[in-house]
Amino acid sequence: MMSTEAAITKFVGAIVTVLIERQGPNTNLVVQKVLGSGFVVNKDKAIVATCCHVLPEKDRNLDIGFYCKDGSGGWFISLVDTSSIQEMDGEDLLVFQCLDHNDCSIRKGFETLPISGRDLLMAEKVIFAGIPTNHLKISRPGDTNVTSRVIVGFVSAVYEKNADINSPLIKTMSGGPVISSDGEVIGIALKNVLIGLDVEMVNSEVSESGDTKEEHVYSEYQRFGFLFKSQQFLGWLRSIESQYSDA
Repeated sequence: MMSTEAAITKFVGAIVTVLIERQGPNTNLVVQKVLGSGFVVNKDKAIVATCCHVLPEKDRNLDIGFYCKDGSGGWFISLVDTSSIQEMDGEDLLVFQCLDHNDCSIRKGFETLPISGRDLLMAEKVIFAGIPTNHLKISRPGDTNVTSRVIVGFVSAVYEKNADINSPLIKTMSGGPVISSDGEVIGIALKNVLIGLDVEMVNSEVSESGDTKEEHVYSEYQRFGFLFKSQQFLGWLRSIESQYSDA
């Protein structure tokens, strides 16, 4: 099992909207807003996977980037070729190809993890890896401190294409990989599943008129991370990789 956040930054990044600043011969890409997480599935062709709800059609007319660390630990942004987006039929998953910018490339020093073709096991220990919003500090465009995070959990339910783990995701971790103890991508993070609400009365008062005023606290319970199983994704990815040219 991978034990440090530093290890996952070599293949996990953030899907972001960017501001393109041109000053003379130089062009800079500046992070404006984080949309969600993604991860490299083919570094030779610079192909990245994420969720459709992270990059919906309404946002595909914007300048989108994949913000990640290279092998030297430096953050860089590759623009997304939005015309290359391909969605998995009937599922909340898509892939796209990144474009090089200022000689930065996913192919240079970047690492990827193998995608597992096996099924998940009940009670299997896994980690979600992504870029959660509570680890982002963006006070203005360009003033950004982005870090990765892992959430450890155990598989609590396995379905035909999907599975649950007993730990909830943090916002914007959707689209990140779920990693097995073998160091393989075993799934893709989709969303939280909320089973219900707890209701607790914290105060009850009776007014002079006889009316009763009650105050309640509502708290979520049984929140699970919901993921798409990797062997379903792997077959689809292999069927379309040849449609992408070398980056």
